[in-house]
Amino acid sequence: MLALTTNGLLQIEGNRVNEIKSSWRGSYIIYQSRVKPGRFFIGLETGAAMVENINNRWSEPQMLRGISSAVRYINEDAEGVLWLGTSYNGVYKIKQSEIPGGSLVPVHDSNISKADEVKIFPATG
Repeated sequence: MLALTTNGLLQIEGNRVNEIKSSWRGSYIIYQSRVKPGRFFIGLETGAAMVENINNRWSEPQMLRGISSAVRYINEDAEGVLWLGTSYNGVYKIKQSEIPGGSLVPVHDSNISKADEVKIFPATG
């Protein structure tokens, strides 16, 4: 089991707690990929990071290039596309199929096609 704290990522096994070393602080959310269940994305105050469990070993956590805003929401659609919501800089779309070896360049919301456009409607009632 993984647990996210403001200051980092922890792996919990029974009564043991191990820290997964990282340089980032200010964590908001952790999301386990449905397409690649060993892959986890972390929303941070200064962007987003990814860590993978490969053969029961954790990869070095890495920042996702191109995102510098606070990422507070992460979700995945049926095709495995990640949608990252930021506090002040819109939505990022990341195709996991285009993550070669864990490295990626996210597409900012200004480049999302009309077919992928996110629409927000005010709540009624």
